[in-house]
Amino acid sequence: MVVKQSSLLLSVVVKQSSLLLSVVVKQSSLLLSVVLKQIALLLSVVLNQTALLLPMVVKQSSLLLSVVLKQIALLLLSVVLKQSSLLLSVVVKQSSLLLSVVLKQIALLLSVVLKQIAPLL
Repeated sequence: MVVKQSSLLLSVVVKQSSLLLSVVVKQSSLLLSVVLKQIALLLSVVLNQTALLLPMVVKQSSLLLSVVLKQIALLLLSVVLKQSSLLLSVVVKQSSLLLSVVLKQIALLLSVVLKQIAPLL
């Protein structure tokens, strides 16, 4: 009887943990998708702006072209890193919260199992 209840409770713990981990993976996937879309959008904007600026820059001088391209690359890198950092922070916080919930549920279920097993010991 106690073994069956313990087995059922452990089964519930495994199922809940699996579901919560599935949620974490889905949220991480969605956030990664958002990051990739933003990177693609930024690259498109930079490429469009570069295409518009290149003819004038080439006419003015190769030095000006070098400066503009370096500034565009640094700006793009800065924006991408900031957005990636913010989104990673969100993923870590959500993962931490979900892990906390999973651990609390496991602790609660183990407490129930131990209370049921204790009289038998």
